[in-house]
Amino acid sequence: MKLKEKQIDTFFNNPPINGGIVFLYGPDYGLSAQRSKFVIDKLNLNPTDPFSSSILSFDEIEKRPYTIVETALTIPMLKVSRLVKINLINEIKTPNFNKAIKLLVDKLPIEDCWVIVEAGEIKSSSSLITLLTHSKYSVLIGCFNDDNITLKNIVTDIFNDHNIQYSNLDFNLLTSLLGNDRLNTINELDKLISYIFPNKYLTNNDVLDCLVDSSVIEIDKISFSVMLGNKFDCLNKIDSAVLSGIETIFILKRTQYWFKVLLDASFIRDNKNANGKFHNDLFSNVFWKNKPYLNKALKLWKSKNIQKVIDILLELEEKLKLFPANSTTLLSQSYLSIASWSKRD
Repeated sequence: MKLKEKQIDTFFNNPPINGGIVFLYGPDYGLSAQRSKFVIDKLNLNPTDPFSSSILSFDEIEKRPYTIVETALTIPMLKVSRLVKINLINEIKTPNFNKAIKLLVDKLPIEDCWVIVEAGEIKSSSSLITLLTHSKYSVLIGCFNDDNITLKNIVTDIFNDHNIQYSNLDFNLLTSLLGNDRLNTINELDKLISYIFPNKYLTNNDVLDCLVDSSVIEIDKISFSVMLGNKFDCLNKIDSAVLSGIETIFILKRTQYWFKVLLDASFIRDNKNANGKFHNDLFSNVFWKNKPYLNKALKLWKSKNIQKVIDILLELEEKLKLFPANSTTLLSQSYLSIASWSKRD
């Protein structure tokens, strides 16, 4: 059976089966490790007890597929639930591995024994996933990268647990800097909370000081090149970033963030206060080195066009996810088009 994220906690609080396979699969290895630990804790298993737990390697399974079954059937010295843990992340799934899992499924149920497999990336349409989905004593848990909504929910929940307060602008800056790996996100948030302790209010400078490195500053210059209509400079910076290993989706998220900052400032610019004066500093919460770029961009962009760009960037995000092999070309083409909008009425 496949469990959705909302079902995981409920299932393992009171598992309807007394042993079986917990099969974690998907590209988010950090989330896989976190959920593996969660399941072990929920089931009161002891991974450090050599008498009730075993860790099998890929090589052991590859040489003797039946090893999984033999290990699972071993009766512990004390009357406790047995744990068999297998980590196959970064391993190529061979026919022998599939055979080993099938042999184990055929032996289920095995009372008081949980086999937890961190399998890494496997296609949802594979025969192995189909086999486990139809097994009464198998639980499949997908570990996929967090989308924007999930990421924001995670940050909100962790900050609420620690009574951390923040502005919308600083929250958006933070989420734009975090990736989509769950474990990395949690580690970064833990680091940030420790950094601001004992304060309970998160500031823009806290985020910048704690999470921003030189590579992010260089990536942000891509966004500023787009805003200022510098097409040639923009393309060169995209090529350099991609060649250095930066993912296009991260470049895009930084651009989304900066256009939202520009949009907020444009609203303030367009709506004079009661005395007919503008605010002196429309980017008071922005790192000082970035202010000159944004002040120049604000003179070039109308609010309605900034909103259109934000909509275009959201559509581009979906395209990058659908066509990862062409992501650099898609990003470059879109950014060239956006750069030409900077002085449009």
